[in-house]
Amino acid sequence: LMSIAFAAGVAPGLENRLIVLGRVTPATPPALHWIDPAHPESALTPLAVTGIDGMNVRPCVAITADALVDGFTLTHGLSEDGGGAYLSDGEIRNSLITSNTGSWYGGGLYLDMAGLANQCIVSNNNAFDGGGIEFNGGGVASNCQLIGNVALDFGGGADCWGGGTLVGCLVSGNYAAWYGGGVECWAGGVIHNSTLVGNRADYDGGGVESYNWGI
Repeated sequence: LMSIAFAAGVAPGLENRLIVLGRVTPATPPALHWIDPAHPESALTPLAVTGIDGMNVRPCVAITADALVDGFTLTHGLSEDGGGAYLSDGEIRNSLITSNTGSWYGGGLYLDMAGLANQCIVSNNNAFDGGGIEFNGGGVASNCQLIGNVALDFGGGADCWGGGTLVGCLVSGNYAAWYGGGVECWAGGVIHNSTLVGNRADYDGGGVESYNWGI
């Protein structure tokens, strides 16, 4: 498990972030850099260069501070919430989150009230709710692809529990055994400028199911 539990400025008044880059070969560890957010171009990396394998016994990444994880493959992670990655802050970007399991919520990603997934592919993950992504009251997925994820209950692609936003996303080929094959919105959730196609659920809402909420 890679745990990003702090991110502090190197000087008073300088709001830096801890940047974890995947721009390394698999034989070398990820590089840690302090980078001024005013110059984010130094953090740009190709998609999914470096892999983190949970080996089906542990989650891959936890981000609990204003940190950026950029350019990783997260695979075979296992956790109750967020097999691939758990975020209560920070951002995961340009990453492939695939073949992870959440025994309860968020097979690929669990966004706990906050956190941003940006330009990620979230594919072939599974969970009880939120096969691809579980939004617990907040968080944003921007320009992501949610493909081929499975939920045993609600939200094959994503489950928005009291909040959460998908913007500019493709949600395709996901499945829920009960409701919301593509996206489940339970008393919250926003879907903006996104494409939902080829999702299915055994009961209601093959594309989207909304309970006590307007999307």
